[in-house]
Amino acid sequence: MLKHETVLLVTLLVMSSVTYAQEIFTISGVVDFPKDGDIYMSLLTKEEWQRLTILSPPPRTIIITLTPEQKKARRAVFTFVRIPKGTYGIRVFQDVNENGKLDRCPYSFPKEPCSFYRRAGETDWANIGFEVDKDIDGIRMRLY
Repeated sequence: MLKHETVLLVTLLVMSSVTYAQEIFTISGVVDFPKDGDIYMSLLTKEEWQRLTILSPPPRTIIITLTPEQKKARRAVFTFVRIPKGTYGIRVFQDVNENGKLDRCPYSFPKEPCSFYRRAGETDWANIGFEVDKDIDGIRMRLY
């Protein structure tokens, strides 16, 4: 009897871990931008956000090469797929000088249009982190 219960418990644990592993989501929305240049969007964990200056480019980065239609509309659609459940932040910048990185002035302020999701101009994780436990659609970001 104990062997049967142990097998049942192990089976339930394996099934629950498989179910947890299948919790993946999609995050999508639009970004408005002021200039020409590729758009770099990064979906970051808190740990990746804390090391942002040394990551190049961070994992889960989408590079949007603008079409003529997007340039004219000054808007592009983005989608992050297969995102595991967790807490994330989104950083986006426009690579105006086409060097593949966010350029900064000597005081560390961005020289190119840049923003974080939820609160533009904020760099505190408490203001930019958000929970992903379902598909998220309709995110709107604006570059300055």
